[in-house]
Amino acid sequence: FFELRTSDGLEAVSTGKFDVGILFFSLNSKAFMVQKLRTMGLVFNHLAYKPVHIYLRQGHPLAQKGSVREEDLQGIPRISYDRSVDTDTLFTDVMDLHPSCLINVTDRAAAYTMMQELDGFLIASGYRTELERRNGMVSLPLEGQEPWEVGYVLHAKARKTELLEEFLTCFQRELEKE
Repeated sequence: FFELRTSDGLEAVSTGKFDVGILFFSLNSKAFMVQKLRTMGLVFNHLAYKPVHIYLRQGHPLAQKGSVREEDLQGIPRISYDRSVDTDTLFTDVMDLHPSCLINVTDRAAAYTMMQELDGFLIASGYRTELERRNGMVSLPLEGQEPWEVGYVLHAKARKTELLEEFLTCFQRELEKE
């Protein structure tokens, strides 16, 4: 399992470096994503629709709310880790909110450190690993957003193997936990 920026993950599946990629994207970017996947020789396979979430540290002032609105996030630093010079913002932007402080980092560990130290937030899928749960990561639905579509991408010429089917079954089960 490798976590990559969206553009890097798509490239890795397209070139055959990886067999499968898991992809979350906003519905307003679906047409763009489908076109991008076609040009790369990839096929998207739908698994679920999931609400957009934000991640906060457990002691954050908003952490006890059942959900948050964009207005609640005004003045709170937003941390993003799927950005690079070549990353299209349609891969990651789901909010109209333009925070006064946007911090771009290159990996999840740096994002989590910034979130803890600066009381910032991440836009995320809502799926948290067991480690994230144990480390006090809070996941709250973001009201007023269309859900993300979750699925996997394969090269158009790829065949599903028994191992891939087993992985997708396990992944689907994990998605249903949240």
